[in-house]
Amino acid sequence: MPETTPRPSGRELDRSMLFALLACPSPSSTPEPQDDSRLVSESEPLESEPPEADWPEGFQLWIYLRHNLLVDENLDEALSIVDRAAAAGYTGVVVADFKVHLLHTGALDETYDEHLAALLARIEEHGMVAIPAVLPFGYSEGILRSDANLAEGQAVVAQPFVVGSAGVLEVDSEVSLPGGDFSSGLAGWTWWDDGVSADDGAARVEEGSDNARLVQTLDVEPHRQLHVSFRLKTQDFSADWFNVMLYDTDAGRSLNSTTWEMSSTQDWTRYDITVNTAEAQTVSLYLGVWGNHSGTAWFDDVSVTETAPVNLIRRDGAPIDARSDGRELIEGVDLDDLVDTRLRDDGTFDEWHEPVVITVPEGSSLSVGDRVELDYYAVAPVYGYQVGACLTEPAVHTWVADNLAAVAERFPEAPAVFSMHDEMRHMNTCGACAGTGQSAGELLADHMVSIQAAVETARPGSRLLVWSDMFDPNHNAHDDYYLVDGDISGSWEGLEQDVLLVNWLHSPESLAHFDGLGHDQVIAGFYDSGDGAASAASEKEEAAGIELAGMMYTTWTGDWSQLEAYAEEALK
Repeated sequence: MPETTPRPSGRELDRSMLFALLACPSPSSTPEPQDDSRLVSESEPLESEPPEADWPEGFQLWIYLRHNLLVDENLDEALSIVDRAAAAGYTGVVVADFKVHLLHTGALDETYDEHLAALLARIEEHGMVAIPAVLPFGYSEGILRSDANLAEGQAVVAQPFVVGSAGVLEVDSEVSLPGGDFSSGLAGWTWWDDGVSADDGAARVEEGSDNARLVQTLDVEPHRQLHVSFRLKTQDFSADWFNVMLYDTDAGRSLNSTTWEMSSTQDWTRYDITVNTAEAQTVSLYLGVWGNHSGTAWFDDVSVTETAPVNLIRRDGAPIDARSDGRELIEGVDLDDLVDTRLRDDGTFDEWHEPVVITVPEGSSLSVGDRVELDYYAVAPVYGYQVGACLTEPAVHTWVADNLAAVAERFPEAPAVFSMHDEMRHMNTCGACAGTGQSAGELLADHMVSIQAAVETARPGSRLLVWSDMFDPNHNAHDDYYLVDGDISGSWEGLEQDVLLVNWLHSPESLAHFDGLGHDQVIAGFYDSGDGAASAASEKEEAAGIELAGMMYTTWTGDWSQLEAYAEEALK
């Protein structure tokens, strides 16, 4: 059993906690609430020959600029930051506006192009390079806005149903959670810490410095979609780490990564998520806190059940298969078409919504009481918002080519593109990806070969930059990474030597890994330490003995106060 909540390791832990506490997006996610008042439905196609690209000489010093350029005030601030950066000796700007991912979609009006052109003109005025941030394969909202079905879904296998009297398929499962209403105190629960007690039909978590958790172990079937639900009340409550998770006791890993939004004092509030059991046959439901906590929290009406499809996706690489008594059922004949009408159209996914209602049409071969097994694919967001796109679906490859072509048109002088393959927590689970028979690392390596070819087609001679973590065995390129199926080791074998790694772990081991492979590296530094000079000095010390291609001032909280101090130390 886990004595501490499974969390990201190393620098990933620091950043994940920061995102959860400050609601700061990670590198390739939406930088700020987007003002979509100027979004339009159509745009004219862009036609021109892709320009050649030249890589700048010398040590590079960049800023990572995440401003939403559709907003007038943001453009003004971005121009001011560029002016300051140029005066301080910076040589380039990574333009990481989320809307760069929408350039080819027709979703932006001419105002955005005007603002982007103004920013690029100012960058060029100062003799700096502009590098667009593209291809959001970790935080894939930009891709999934075009079609939510391009998300990487997890397989649900033989989910059991029975035909009800109303001609609707009802979930037919024995999975349940005894004692979830606490009407008999804590009876039915497997174990609990000393800080948990029964309190008038609820479970109470008292103030303390030790873990205070309530646990029940359940038998489940592999690859089933579960609905986890509970109610929570708090009074002056805070905790080092609050969590509700399903834990695969055999694999030793959590099956969900969820950010639980709550107030220090709130009345009874219901929470719902879906969780895929993956390979698990035994899971433990953990509720409570790890470490120090103050105030009081109460749990009630806790349940774990199998569910009809939630966040159901439909594409060639995510098919549906239905059976009854060993015979295949035909969609549109034996079952009405299965469509999740509650899928969002903004590239994000709910943690829970009402499941798909599966109905039996007139003339179906099914009768009341018949049992049905359903295979399908469904999406479970990580930390409430993050979903990755499929790496193999042809429509995703089309999206990549179209976006890169539009980016090349808007960034004619860019010497490189910066690919947002970062914290890819969904991978190798849909039918298309799993069907390759590759490990996650092999799959990602092959995908990167195709990405490099797409970049060369869109902009010949352009260099590819990519975040380091998914290609670093010291960071995220390993086994048991979130919802990824299989080991990500070896992913780096898909990178040509000319690919530059933007290293955001920048430990000596990480830097040595890529240096040994012959890759140039830029350190993604600062990270809101409050002391730009000290951060730059520390980062240079970590890279001792390694010739860096450059460094980058990276802020997730919009702290530009250390811009000059960071540059002064970095350029020494």
